[in-house]
Amino acid sequence: MHAQASPPNDALQKLLGPLQSADPSQFQNGLDPHLPSLDDTLKWEPDGLPTWWPQQRPPEDGPPWSPDERRHVLLRNLREHLPSPFPVSPTKPAERQQLVNTLRHIYDGLISRALRILSSS
Repeated sequence: MHAQASPPNDALQKLLGPLQSADPSQFQNGLDPHLPSLDDTLKWEPDGLPTWWPQQRPPEDGPPWSPDERRHVLLRNLREHLPSPFPVSPTKPAERQQLVNTLRHIYDGLISRALRILSSS
């Protein structure tokens, strides 16, 4: 199985697309200093997912994720942590900052092994 040449045009891509070409220096680093850095958070795979988002789920949790499952689980996590309503595609600086902050919190949760983040349900 090989990575897609470009991200699919789905709800996750619409949400993350505005960040994928952004320079991390555009964002404020006003969160807790133990959270992952902006530079680390805003690195992207060709399929549009962050480089830190796991490729595989732990073997005890089942078979490897499909690309669609990986996207679905990250989108679900983002939606759980973003306020409702949140724009489909954040264009305002405050919206983009909020999305970056949310990504950093999810990344930190992965590092600290918050297993709920990786559940597929």
